[in-house]
Amino acid sequence: LVKFNKFLQDNEAKRRRAETRAQEEAAQIRQKDEEIGDLEQQLEQSRQSCSELEEEVARNMKYEEFLERVKETADEFNEIQDLVTRYDTLESANKDLMEVQSQSESKIEDLRKEFSEHRRRQEMEMLEMNNRVAELSSELEDCRKERQQLEHAVDEATQEDSKHSLYFGQILMSVENLFLRCTTKRRNIQHFLEVKEEEGAKGKEEEGQDEGEDSFRRRKMMAIRQLNVI
Repeated sequence: LVKFNKFLQDNEAKRRRAETRAQEEAAQIRQKDEEIGDLEQQLEQSRQSCSELEEEVARNMKYEEFLERVKETADEFNEIQDLVTRYDTLESANKDLMEVQSQSESKIEDLRKEFSEHRRRQEMEMLEMNNRVAELSSELEDCRKERQQLEHAVDEATQEDSKHSLYFGQILMSVENLFLRCTTKRRNIQHFLEVKEEEGAKGKEEEGQDEGEDSFRRRKMMAIRQLNVI
């Protein structure tokens, strides 16, 4: 019985090990199947890529043929790679030129904006200056009108002063004529000699002096004295 029991236990352990191993192998089989599926998918993708590359090569053959003809007609190119290198150089130079052009256009745009702003400010300043010129022109016209009015008033005052001076001179001459007539016929008139002496003294003082307000005042005072004698 003990041996039989041990036999059963050994069989149970073997069965369990067999089941475990079967599960592990099944898992490995599934993993391999998945790997095979992935590899088959990759293979299909590779075949598709290869087909696309073959088609692309077929499409690009015309370019190779064109480059071959260019190489044969151009002495400076010995290999197709020389043409490709030349193309890369020109493309790089073109990119640099495009970048320079873009920068230049940006600078030109900035300068255009600056010029537009400067022109706007200049127009505003010009407008302000024109308004100021109009105001000053109006003030100048008012000053001219006022000057004409003042000149007219000065002319009127000068004419009036000339008239008064003329009348005053005529009066003085009349008084002096009367005084001479009176003193010529009557030399013993009272104060005659005093007036003659005063005339002589003032005549010396007035020599070399211009006629002015003081001169007219002295002549007026003299005429009053002459009237007193008359």
